[in-house]
Amino acid sequence: MFIINASEDLIPSKMIRTLYRIRWSIELVFKNWKSILKIHVSSVRKNHWRIKCELYAKLILAVMVHSIHRKIHYSTWTIKKKEISFDSLWKYIIARAESLHGAVKKSASEYVAIINSSLPSIIKVCEKYHQPSRKTTLQMIDEMIGDVQHFKIIGKNCLT
Repeated sequence: MFIINASEDLIPSKMIRTLYRIRWSIELVFKNWKSILKIHVSSVRKNHWRIKCELYAKLILAVMVHSIHRKIHYSTWTIKKKEISFDSLWKYIIARAESLHGAVKKSASEYVAIINSSLPSIIKVCEKYHQPSRKTTLQMIDEMIGDVQHFKIIGKNCLT
């Protein structure tokens, strides 16, 4: 049961479940930052400058990992309709942290080259499994996109 204060004209009831799934996906990003990247954990106790420095470093790492995940996930989704697990990708990166760190120290292009050369392996190792009988959030969104373009919100097409 979903309770919203938007009228049926603004958000058709068929869209509500999908919108809540999108909202949940956004919350999962923050959950990943906390549980997988351990963004909230610090051994620094007294020096607030060191705490800030550590937090900024973790946020930069989160952006880098999410950038890699987004690009691989998008290309895998558009080609194979498969999703990439953020957790599996993080474990893959950690297992190769030394070579990735060396590449980042050399140059951004070296880092990108290593990621690009690893793409087939990353996709194979990090592909999500899902039950064929249940639709994923992305499958539901894909199905809704055609319908969404017909609904007007304040004179503008939704999601276009």
